[in-house]
Amino acid sequence: MKKTAVAAAILASLALAGCSTSGSKFGNLSPSDEVRTPVKDARVSTEFRDQGIKISYTLMGKLENIEVFGIAPAWKGNYEIAAEMDAKVKLMKFVHGETVSSETKTRVLTRSLDRARDNTVNTFDNNRELSFDSEELSSAPAAGNTDDNTSRRTAERIERSLLDTTNTITASGRLTGVRKTGESRSKDGRYYIARYEWSEQAQGVSELLRSRMK
Repeated sequence: MKKTAVAAAILASLALAGCSTSGSKFGNLSPSDEVRTPVKDARVSTEFRDQGIKISYTLMGKLENIEVFGIAPAWKGNYEIAAEMDAKVKLMKFVHGETVSSETKTRVLTRSLDRARDNTVNTFDNNRELSFDSEELSSAPAAGNTDDNTSRRTAERIERSLLDTTNTITASGRLTGVRKTGESRSKDGRYYIARYEWSEQAQGVSELLRSRMK
């Protein structure tokens, strides 16, 4: 009886040791067991550097956030407000096609989506965001006919979301639903640079606060 109990204890210990090294969710994860983000939630970002704009969205076409950079002379008064107004102007010109045409934006977004989809089939690495540069994508040849495919339709949906969102966040003289996420000075200290970000969550908070203040 005593030997049976000892044998059972040894077997239990071996079983626990096996669980701790087998790559289960309670032990060390093997590469195939890593947590994955579903494709529909995968994030993609495209940066239009010359315009000071970066947009992030999902493969399914949901606009996640917009980043815009504002610059103002640091020696002038109210340079923070001036930088915010610069950011607003950049955003308006970008979305309404004064600096980048709607067709160009759609083409760049289409190619971003094409490349992002090429990088993932059924799974997507956790916390991974695929980033693309508009200049590189504009000069790269298109991979086949993209005039009437899923990426093109998704890109057009993102473009419409940008327009609707911008009309909302710039309804007043100041950016609404936008928070400042960073600031810096140029190397010579002459210019103040601020980074602003809009997100759906921030917009919801802004609208809630305005309704309560009324």
